[in-house]
This record gives sequence, C-alpha cells and structure tokens, in this order.
Amino acid sequence: MYRHLFLEAESGAGKSTLIRKLIAPYINQIGGFTSQRLQNENDETIAFRIVPASDLRLAVPYEDTPENIFRIITEEVRGLNKPEIFESEGMKYLTDNDGKQLILLDEIGGIELRNDAFREKLHEVLAGDVPCIGVIKQQQKAGAMPCLAGKSNVTMEYNAQLREKMTGEYGCRILDFKRDDASVEAEVRAFIENIFK
Repeated sequence: MYRHLFLEAESGAGKSTLIRKLIAPYINQIGGFTSQRLQNENDETIAFRIVPASDLRLAVPYEDTPENIFRIITEEVRGLNKPEIFESEGMKYLTDNDGKQLILLDEIGGIELRNDAFREKLHEVLAGDVPCIGVIKQQQKAGAMPCLAGKSNVTMEYNAQLREKMTGEYGCRILDFKRDDASVEAEVRAFIENIFK
C-alpha cells in the first residue's frame, strides 16, 4: 500500500476540485497548503497565491487578496515568478502540521522547487510519517515554465528528482487524472476515508 497519493493532468482538468471536495469533511484535521487562482473582473486568472489547506476556495478576486502571490500572468507582466514566497509562507504551511492526519500539497513540482529551503522541507515532509495528498505538476509543464521566463530548465530537473524520490523512497502513488474518471475518484476517496476511519 502506498503512503501518499498525488494526481497529475493538464491544467484545468479538475484535480484540485476533486481533492477539495473529498477532503472538505475533514478540513480541521488537514495541514499543508494549496494554490489559489486570483482572477480579474472578467474571471480571467491573472495570478496565483499560496494559502493554507483550510482555504478550499479555488479562485478569488485579485483585488481582495494581493498577498502571498508567487506567479503573475497578466499581459503586462507575463510569467513573473516569485519563489521566495515559498520560503516565508510555504515553509510555515509545511511546518505547522502538529496533530494533523493528512497534509495537502497542492500543487508541487513547479517554481517552488527553485527555493532551496522549501524544496528540502518538502522532501522532509514526504519522507515523514503523515500521509500526503495533492497535485504534482506534469514534468513537461514544469520544464516549460522556466523556459517561458527565459531561464534554465532547472525546474524540470528538480521535478524529475522529486518524482524519482516520491515513487521510490517516499511511497507515493501518482495517478493520471481525467475528468469524470470514476475509478480515480473512487481511489482518491478510499485513500482519504482510510486515513480518517
């Protein structure tokens, strides 16, 4: 049996929506973090921020939440990444998990891996005893992000290293997610219910 469960798929497939729906009844017993879309008045995503796992909203208006932003994708500022946010806010969400039965890591495998302290703490959490659930960025998407910003492909390398440890040492199962796939939803539900039985 695996210790952690992660979903991967194209952006917008519904991975986070499914996980949020299934963990909602247990939210007071869940630590970790999630990424949240910040939208403009036309409901277009213009940025992403990191929030505690207890905030299950998928998207919020940008003007209401200017803090903890790690990626901006407006026309004027295309692909501005701020991985240093993960050293402050992200580290807090990875360490404040005393007494929690499950840790949400939604999403990992992207620009947060460029922050050394956060990356090391993430590996420590995955090597620990508390089960984790979350979303991992597809390896090809991780490689495209830094290329868009004109930077090296180090994010893709970190993603590959993380995946190798996850499926080898850390006991993770990574599922290929497809919207409305009843078998994936059933497996995610069983994993969560087994933790909280």
